[in-house]
Amino acid sequence: MKQFFKDNIYQAVRMLLNQIAMTMFSFMLIFAVSTAGEKNGASDSTNDMLLILVSLLSVLFYLFLLYHMSYEMGQKDGIRIQGKRMSYFRWKGFFIALIANSLNILLGLLEMIGKIAIEGDSLFADVSQMNPSPVWAANLYNLCHTVARFIQSMYSGLGATVFRGVGFFDLLIPLPAILVCTVFYQLGVRYSDGFIKRTPKESKKAKDSRYQ
Repeated sequence: MKQFFKDNIYQAVRMLLNQIAMTMFSFMLIFAVSTAGEKNGASDSTNDMLLILVSLLSVLFYLFLLYHMSYEMGQKDGIRIQGKRMSYFRWKGFFIALIANSLNILLGLLEMIGKIAIEGDSLFADVSQMNPSPVWAANLYNLCHTVARFIQSMYSGLGATVFRGVGFFDLLIPLPAILVCTVFYQLGVRYSDGFIKRTPKESKKAKDSRYQ
């Protein structure tokens, strides 16, 4: 695993940079929508719908970036696999995405621990309406919740509306990214024959030997 981390840290950093870029972009969009709604006197329901829409568009664009990156990585690895320069590892996309989302997962776990520890609280209760006791649990929750929503701004519109008060929402946020990277890396490897000019017979033989 240490060698895997060393060989693929560059790809994990690229995924993290995509997240940071989308965080900045989404933060500006959501801030603009919220400000415009307040200035125009929009109702809470209208403002919520706009936040949901902006958040969904941001999430889809973020996942598209991950899809493109993972598929391209899979195609490049597929060429190396066909040339016998590397062995096929089906879960490479999964583990790279897991490394890239390690901070998100950690914040989600700590936030959930803080929420559970608050007296009388449950995972579905709104912390803002609960007695913040013990203090350490409330501080842990508030800190991790604030940081998580900032570095994952593309999901903040959904978190503030549809999933408001759901304690484990921030823990679920990395799942779409991990799923996209896992699936499209494997598809990229499988359909990498387009990069090499072969006869149909040679292409079929290469694809069959790749998974033996």
